[in-house]
Amino acid sequence: MKSAAIVCTLFFAILFCCSDGKEATQTLTVLSWPGYEEPELRSAVEDYVGNLELKFVTYTGGEDMLKKYLANPNMYDLVVVDAEYGKVLFDKYNALQTIDLSENMEIANNVDNYFEKFKYSANEERPGYDIHGNPYCVKIRWGTVAMVADTAISGEVAKEGYSLLKQSQYKNRVLIFDWYLPNMGIFSLLYQKEKGISKNPYDLTDNEVNEMYESVMVPVKKNVHSFYADLGLVIKGIYDDNISIVPGIGEWAIGNMIAEKEEKSKDWFVPNDGTIIWIEALAIPTHVKGEKRKTSLKVIEAFTTPAIQKLLAWRKAYTSHVPNKEAYKMMDIEKRSILKATTLDGLLNKAFFRKIPENNLDLWLSTWARFKN
Repeated sequence: MKSAAIVCTLFFAILFCCSDGKEATQTLTVLSWPGYEEPELRSAVEDYVGNLELKFVTYTGGEDMLKKYLANPNMYDLVVVDAEYGKVLFDKYNALQTIDLSENMEIANNVDNYFEKFKYSANEERPGYDIHGNPYCVKIRWGTVAMVADTAISGEVAKEGYSLLKQSQYKNRVLIFDWYLPNMGIFSLLYQKEKGISKNPYDLTDNEVNEMYESVMVPVKKNVHSFYADLGLVIKGIYDDNISIVPGIGEWAIGNMIAEKEEKSKDWFVPNDGTIIWIEALAIPTHVKGEKRKTSLKVIEAFTTPAIQKLLAWRKAYTSHVPNKEAYKMMDIEKRSILKATTLDGLLNKAFFRKIPENNLDLWLSTWARFKN
């Protein structure tokens, strides 16, 4: 008995020494866009939470996210969702849990510093909330779906807006990112301007989609230089001397390029016609419980802080805007200028949320296929 007691005592002494009195490190697996795994950002979040290791599985695009998540849902403790695809996970698959912000007042306090557009509103349908106004994902990043163009034509952009895409002087000078959702959203804004109507760009009726194809997409197609599905090729193509306009993209595609280049021949613009905004948000899958859920909430808290939002805006993978207004105060003057931080309230006032067409998705997809062929 005595020898057993000695062995037991030695075991616990060794265990204590090896652990150095520290809590065990918890590991969370996150499904996300590229950029979240970059060391500077990952380390900042891990240090904020403490005793945490984040592992990332990356995807490109909402459809890829759905495919990877649904293939192995129990693998992930947190998911970075595009808001419209988060809605699919929540509504269709019951895969995300709602978050009571009173559980973590730091998140609630950080969200208080968000632009109004990213808070709950009973008067406007805003993505990320259930019918009771409870969030099933917390917004941490956003960007514009607008237009990149030669700085030499900035005056024309301000005057003509998206109608430049149809004008004959830009024949073979328009580059298209091969994704229906952002580009057809822009075409819808132009179509509505010409028709004198105003609603979410993705709420067009079947007849309106068909009219948009004839009145907007056919003329634009005559000016298209090329279609690129690879985002890297799109970003490279922006600086091709043969390209004047790239619709459906914004600061996220060009911010790093502007910061790195001395010449400023291209810039991103939001015409008076309006813009569409994409949103990235953090969500907790329904299977995550107990300590992992508490830690996941702490990670969300970290991502809503101004300091980490500042880092999140300037990832090597792509730049973005962030919802916490305080984050911009922590950026240097050049980066605030590139993001046009002083204009954001006005920009958001004329912005629509990107979403998946709810009633005629097949028509949108087939119309995009016609446009490309």
